[in-house]
Formats: sequence, structure tokens, C-alpha cells
Amino acid sequence: MGSMKSVRTIPSPHSLSSLLCKNTQIVSVGSEVVESMVGTKAKHLLYDIDRNIIQKQEELIFSRSPTIMTPKEKKISKKCVCGKQRVFPPKSNVCIHCLRSVNKGQSQQL
Repeated sequence: MGSMKSVRTIPSPHSLSSLLCKNTQIVSVGSEVVESMVGTKAKHLLYDIDRNIIQKQEELIFSRSPTIMTPKEKKISKKCVCGKQRVFPPKSNVCIHCLRSVNKGQSQQL
């Protein structure tokens, strides 16, 4: 795989960055300066899981968008009041994004 010089087989930092920034489970946490082989410098964003929304590994399923859901997840997903199609957490009638944003708002008021 390393001998092939195709973007399809070896993703560049730019193609990975464009994929990560479109994912609702991922947030940008900073940037780093990277020097290329020819000596030019470029800034690359650093990403992490949105830890305000996803606090346990089991919660990943509740924050997936329909494009990355499995067929089983698509069948049990519902449209939330926020307009997003999500799998809802057990005993909840809103998505995890709405649950955490409401909880975050309540804790800031206290």
C-alpha cells in the first residue's frame, strides 16, 4: 500500500481533516504547524471526540448521523425535536445532543 501514490489508498492530512470536520462526533481542539518534505509550513487542525456529548464508549451510537448508521440503527432511529435523525438513549424522548445541551445549560445556571 505504501508503494502506491494514490489519494484513495493513502489519505493526506487535508483529506482526513475535511472528513473529520464534517463529523458531529468530532471537534477541533487546536492546530499544529507541520513542515512538508519541501520545507513549506502548513497548519493542520487537531481533533478529538466531543467529550461534552460523548462521555462513554457506549454513547457513540447515540450521536451518529444517518450516513454512518448501520441498517439496524437506521430502523430504530427517530427524528428529534432539534430536527436530527438519531438513535435515542434508553428512557429518553430526545437525542443525546439535546440531553447534554439541556444538562449543560442547567448546570451553568446553578
